[in-house]
Amino acid sequence: MTGRTAITAKFVTALSLALAVAGCSSMIDSVPHWAGGEPEGTPQRSATEMQTPPVNERPPPRDAKIITVDEQSKIEKELAAAREVQAKQAAQIKRARQDMLANQPKPPQAAQNPGN
Repeated sequence: MTGRTAITAKFVTALSLALAVAGCSSMIDSVPHWAGGEPEGTPQRSATEMQTPPVNERPPPRDAKIITVDEQSKIEKELAAAREVQAKQAAQIKRARQDMLANQPKPPQAAQNPGN
């Protein structure tokens, strides 16, 4: 065999083996656990196939009403007020931590020997 023919033969053999293995993939659920199948305690498959969701259909209309401009501005004001309260609390905590760190006792320094 020439080099090109040997490579082609190897490719055809590898392709046929891959197709043979792929053809057996639907039988994996019947392989016992000891032979590399699914682990013990795996729930059984359902007898009926699950339905795919209707992705091309329009959803039903919503029951919730759209908020008005006044309601939206009221909500925005409430959120802004909550943000300000949280910012004040964060600033107080930051100041308290800085005060706590500033008032910590300093560790005693080791005595230095001038002779050494």
